[in-house]
Amino acid sequence: MNHHEWIPSENTPRRHCRHCGIYEDYTNKCPTCEPQEKTGLAIICREEDTQTGRIAVYEIQAPATDSLLAKLSVRSRMNMELKYYAVPRVRWESKWGEDYKEVLQRKQITVEDLRLIGGIVEV
Repeated sequence: MNHHEWIPSENTPRRHCRHCGIYEDYTNKCPTCEPQEKTGLAIICREEDTQTGRIAVYEIQAPATDSLLAKLSVRSRMNMELKYYAVPRVRWESKWGEDYKEVLQRKQITVEDLRLIGGIVEV
């Protein structure tokens, strides 16, 4: 949902949102109805299919917490087909996002490749 749906309140002249109940004159953003600013890290998974050699690159749709990063680090050590990378969300969602995908979809990725593109680290 990207916007509030304002309806009249019963006992006050103020209007409130049908979805979250926030009043129209409330100045803070509502996490239910207002899009949140994208900050922090984007966690990117590089998954290689060992049978076909096909490589998929996609964003993990979860907040990048210390706990998640630790779990993904262990998971990538146990499952060699999976590699996880951390990228600043602003860069991932900008024009550089396609450059990151292009580098991550290569058959072989070297430390030098990651250094040259910048702003990306393996988890």
